[in-house]
Amino acid sequence: MPLHRRLAATVAVAALCILGLAGAGQAVGAKPLRTSGGGGAPPDITITKTANTATATVGDTLTYTITVFLKSEGKVTAIATRVIVTDTLPSGLTLVSTKSDRGAGSCTGTTTLTCDLDYVNGDAKGTILVVVRAAQAGTIVNTASVQEHQTDPNLSNNSASATVNVAQPAPPAPPPPTAGHAGPPRLVRGGPATLQASRSGRYAEISFRLFVDEPATLVARAAGLSLVAGSRLGATGTEASASSLKTSVDVPRVVRVKLRFDAAKLRKGSVHRATVQATDRDGQSSTLTVPFRA
Repeated sequence: MPLHRRLAATVAVAALCILGLAGAGQAVGAKPLRTSGGGGAPPDITITKTANTATATVGDTLTYTITVFLKSEGKVTAIATRVIVTDTLPSGLTLVSTKSDRGAGSCTGTTTLTCDLDYVNGDAKGTILVVVRAAQAGTIVNTASVQEHQTDPNLSNNSASATVNVAQPAPPAPPPPTAGHAGPPRLVRGGPATLQASRSGRYAEISFRLFVDEPATLVARAAGLSLVAGSRLGATGTEASASSLKTSVDVPRVVRVKLRFDAAKLRKGSVHRATVQATDRDGQSSTLTVPFRA
């Protein structure tokens, strides 16, 4: 073979060898770049959080809804794996329960909640319900965050908050007054303004009737004087010396009062005072004062 033909053949073989080596190198290094799902788009995971109410009262139960999904923006999205949601409850909230529709089905922890959603893709989002009780008044901000195994291209949507304004409960309304009464019992006595004590042997006594206009407890006494045997207040009497007499009436009624004293304790012409105090079922009291002359 002529020399120039042998040189051309050698060049051709060398070129083929070079091309073959280049092709082999390309085949070895041609692994496809694989993210976590179809389309090659990196998983942009997003979290939202809402409360079932914007206002509440201490003691109320609140429900937070947390949703985790991939932001597709009209493109085929990847798969986010090892998706973990963390929710740290503020001091004004007490955990009642948790529930999720992916992963383990509920969260772990009582103040810092950890919720494993396994994976999320374009068709499978995760929803978590967190039920709490409002334990104190104030503006309560509850924030949850999400993380994934992959590198998230946008961290600005990896946390979300919900705000609830919690108020103190209103004080209980006062009990309604007893039917027909807006104040303490009324005690009414007829007769002269000052009574004259009657004397019989070693005793002196006064008697009168009074009307009480509602159920009440009555207590009768005389300032500085002891009551002696024979004193009576309605159905209650005493057979010995006592400082006071007490009885109760369950309906409006007239009550007879007879108070007896040791006559030796009364100086003729002196003025003394007997009292009857009435206290109703609401604790309201009124006092009737009865002056009497010895």
